[in-house]
Amino acid sequence: MSNFFKVSVFLSGIIAIALSTPAQAAVTTQCQIQSREGQPSPLAMRALFTLESTSDGNVAVTYTNLPSPVGVGQPVTIEQTRKMIFYNSTIPAVRQQMLSNPTFFTELRGFSDPEGFKPFNDLLVCRSVGADKPQSSPPQSSTPQPGAAIADLVDGSYRYWNGAPSMNVTDKQLRPGSFTFLFTKAGNRIVGIFARPDDLAICMTGTVKGNTISGVVNLPVRFSDAEGRSRQNKPFDPPGYLKLGTWSNAGNAFSSSTLNLSEFNRINIGPRKAPSTCR
Repeated sequence: MSNFFKVSVFLSGIIAIALSTPAQAAVTTQCQIQSREGQPSPLAMRALFTLESTSDGNVAVTYTNLPSPVGVGQPVTIEQTRKMIFYNSTIPAVRQQMLSNPTFFTELRGFSDPEGFKPFNDLLVCRSVGADKPQSSPPQSSTPQPGAAIADLVDGSYRYWNGAPSMNVTDKQLRPGSFTFLFTKAGNRIVGIFARPDDLAICMTGTVKGNTISGVVNLPVRFSDAEGRSRQNKPFDPPGYLKLGTWSNAGNAFSSSTLNLSEFNRINIGPRKAPSTCR
């Protein structure tokens, strides 16, 4: 078995291997697979998969094969649980590690899967333990984590701006000329509104890698074909955060557009609801 830095793997079931047994700690956040329309669960009701962060700062990733019959005649079933513990880490960081390094997921399940962790990651929904609903929006009193990539965020709703990180920003405090991006994240899919408080707001649908979103920009007002063509393949805003792609007159949209949020910081979600669609 591979020797991971600060990671222990143990198996329980028929065979149990304990490389390290951490002290019991309270679970604070739990993530589980939730299938969506057109995206069935890769578990196919044969297993369970969870990520749990604990009060001691660790993250446990658990894969459990549900009981299955063995042989014929006398009723016998077999089940197995494998758990991988990432010490001094966070759920977003662990998800990124498992996406970047397929060895983690292979060791966890005990076999190699060509599709890797991504189908699982795309369907994970996280919630605070004891909460009534998923963490679709961060607690207003929580402290943002500067430097965390947008791609590493758990699924939910967020707001970023090109100012200092804060969880107490009011609309009146948004300085003239500031830019905000209010969005919903599901896996690597992003739907959001890019706006200035004193100017046009536009909606973007795309995928995120790091802090850059690539996709389609949909306009709230109808552009003439001439105006659309004059703006394609150019920055939308003076700083150049959003670069419009190819104009489509029929769709009133710009495809192959990119939004670079590397200079943006997370703030409180605000009074407006993050979009789930641009239409």
